[in-house]
Amino acid sequence: MGLPAHLAAVSVDFAMATCQVILQRRYAKNNSSYASLTPANSQDNPRFIDFAAQVLRCESGAVAVPGFGLNLPSVDIFQRQQALQDELFRLVAARITPGGKILVCGPGMGQLAQRLIEEGFECAHTAIDQLDAMRGQQDYLGLLIEGTVCRQDQLSVLQVSRSLLLEGGHLFLAGEYLTPLQDRGIDDVPNLSSCLQLAERLGFKLNHQVDYSDGAIASLQELEKLADKHQEQLQADLEEYGWTHAAAKKYGQELLQAFQSGRRTFQVLTFEHCGLPDKEFSRAEFGAIDSYGVEEIAELFSASFGVAFNAALWRWKYLTGKGRCVLARQYPQGPIIAHYGGAPRAIHYFGVPDTAIQVCDVMVMPGERRRYGQQSLFFKTAATFLEREIGYNVDHLLGFGFPNQKAMNIAKRLGLYQKTDDFVEVIYPVTEDASANLTLEQVKLESSQEQADLQSMWDAMHPDFAAAIVG
Repeated sequence: MGLPAHLAAVSVDFAMATCQVILQRRYAKNNSSYASLTPANSQDNPRFIDFAAQVLRCESGAVAVPGFGLNLPSVDIFQRQQALQDELFRLVAARITPGGKILVCGPGMGQLAQRLIEEGFECAHTAIDQLDAMRGQQDYLGLLIEGTVCRQDQLSVLQVSRSLLLEGGHLFLAGEYLTPLQDRGIDDVPNLSSCLQLAERLGFKLNHQVDYSDGAIASLQELEKLADKHQEQLQADLEEYGWTHAAAKKYGQELLQAFQSGRRTFQVLTFEHCGLPDKEFSRAEFGAIDSYGVEEIAELFSASFGVAFNAALWRWKYLTGKGRCVLARQYPQGPIIAHYGGAPRAIHYFGVPDTAIQVCDVMVMPGERRRYGQQSLFFKTAATFLEREIGYNVDHLLGFGFPNQKAMNIAKRLGLYQKTDDFVEVIYPVTEDASANLTLEQVKLESSQEQADLQSMWDAMHPDFAAAIVG
């Protein structure tokens, strides 16, 4: 099992395997309606967006919205931000004629929305966390979202966008993404290549892409200077948040380094909503672990495996055990017709503790198994799951599973994963004399002594697996 972490892998004929998407479809958590300048793992860091707002407020003396701008010579950060808004206006106006209905999202986009109205567009301004309440209106020619959509929210946001836009309408995204560098580091920012593939899977065609990372770098460099300039005032303002100027500045420097190294990039993406060539599943709605009730999965499970559905076992696996999944309905609020799941597992990856996920409950309703191409429900649910859950910058470094031969052949043909190993049974003959005094007993997990004994055996064993992957 010694594959490099970037290679695809799963199993065949009871093969034990690590799984990751062959084409390196990596997906890079939640609850961020505006994440530009926001730390990925903010439990231990100050919210840099709040710090940046305070810095700009100290400089301007007025309410300020943090955000990146363009890299222009001899201008301040506020002019940079205005230049980016001007660029976004030009992008929208080049594709939508006055009179067209446009929805603009992002806390700093009020001025842009007002300008669009003044230029003859029918424009509304809202927060991204209000989009779901508007789902299904499908009467906008343009939707502009400024601010990084976190990786776990990306599927939902793109689907809501699809439900709001008329066919032929345009989606404009301005935010941060990760580039496919091969180093471990969990981040809530999505992966750029996975964003583009997911958008295509949902019927969007990329028409325009511009990298404004140099503007992000210039903005962060200026923010650092302004933070030093207003350090005394900032420290007093920030005490109420329970964090310090020094801690926020440190994160800003790390963020700057991420852009300078190429790990992060700031992109403006323009998509056209083209619908899907596969009309059979053109209205398919995809969801994750929080998008269904346990009882909804029963029919699909029984039809797929020919056994009764055990709701208690399912809850243990996916709720108590924090399992993950991607599922599909043939139309919004319709029955579930496909599911691809996984159960997290602690591992040692060549001696280093990490997390993997065991793929399980791969199901497509028998009546929908008519083909297995890249427009099939199997491919769309599988690829979306793998992008979200497995990779260098997401929660699970590796995946593994035990598909049957037919399922493995399909996955290999679609480029989802590959065989890496075989499951081998080793039998050690033991004489009757040697085993006469041995008995088998169930482990008592409630016993602290037995837990200590198990831990002692693990501590003695795992160093021997420094050149392998072990659960």
